[in-house]
Amino acid sequence: MRESPMSMRRIGNGMAGLLSVLAFMAASPGAAEDEASHLLEDAMTATQDAPVGFGRGSLIVAPIPLKSPALGNGLIAAGGYLFTFDAGSDTSFIGAAAMRTSNGSEGAAVATNLNFADGRWSVQAMAGRARVNYALYGFSGLTFGPVPLSQEGTFLRLGLERGLSDRVSVGIEAQVLDTTLRVSPGNAFPLPNLPGFGIGVTQALIGPTFTFDTRDDTIYPTRGVQASLLIQRGFGLGRFDNRFDRGTFEIAVYAPLGEKGVLALGATACRASGEAPFFNLCSVGLTDALRGFPAGQYLDNALLSAQAELRHRLGGRFGVVAFAGASRTGAGFRDLGPTVSAGGVGLRVRLSRSFPLDFSIDQTVNDAGDSYTYVYIGQSF
Repeated sequence: MRESPMSMRRIGNGMAGLLSVLAFMAASPGAAEDEASHLLEDAMTATQDAPVGFGRGSLIVAPIPLKSPALGNGLIAAGGYLFTFDAGSDTSFIGAAAMRTSNGSEGAAVATNLNFADGRWSVQAMAGRARVNYALYGFSGLTFGPVPLSQEGTFLRLGLERGLSDRVSVGIEAQVLDTTLRVSPGNAFPLPNLPGFGIGVTQALIGPTFTFDTRDDTIYPTRGVQASLLIQRGFGLGRFDNRFDRGTFEIAVYAPLGEKGVLALGATACRASGEAPFFNLCSVGLTDALRGFPAGQYLDNALLSAQAELRHRLGGRFGVVAFAGASRTGAGFRDLGPTVSAGGVGLRVRLSRSFPLDFSIDQTVNDAGDSYTYVYIGQSF
């Protein structure tokens, strides 16, 4: 049975999505949700042929290393219980994750992803709390950073998904965020009247999801296409009364190069309306999975991004990659600013003899000459 790509991603989000959603957890490949997602895909694939029934599942516990420009070094501890309701459904999951990094960021989340009715339906739920320390460099055409910020709050996500076929799924997702933003002690924010600073902000987002997937593998794809679209309507609750729209489209294409190589191509388009809070804007590194930039460096209402990666296996255990990408942000798609770009090389170490799960170390340099190191589990996209 082929695991639903959207179900895989939702489970990764459930385990640690909160740790990235609460404002710029890390640039994408080091993001907690991606690491947890890939690791859980491995465990889920291993249990696809397990006996049916809640009491006949498998327990997993996994430490996940984290290194990123936004957060520094850290560790995510994740654990969960995997089981299947019926023979025709994907694996279900109940679990929790906790994180702490060297810059003082920390958080915890609990989540579940339940698949039933012979694979036709999936229900996702996730809740947690985190405190995230990061730097803001500017947004919406304003440059003033870096300004150290601290953001803390609680997060709830609910989702319902309907599988139309093995390749296509549709659903609806709702999120509620209750958060407070503050400037770190000893610093001053250049825009003191910006809504949301120093007070509690509560907002809700709701909207449909669409996914198309023909990949031959969800952990290490060598051929196929994955495309997803998320459209959200956001509105403030309580004193933070505003309404905004946000949409994100992502596509990745994979093609084999000989027996040991893969060419991976990815592109992202993001658009947020002018009323969106800065932490809901489109972010280079967070929205588009582009390595080489802290997630708070380039923020705006529109983003277009593309990247490519060459992947080559040196044998059964080791692999190498070379990658490059570019992104543009602006007030709208017709008002995009200068292109920012980055590239680098990476090492892959295979963690499982049964499944193509890699421990990844990437070294990047961007067009400004800044260099960053990423450590994570799985592939960047």
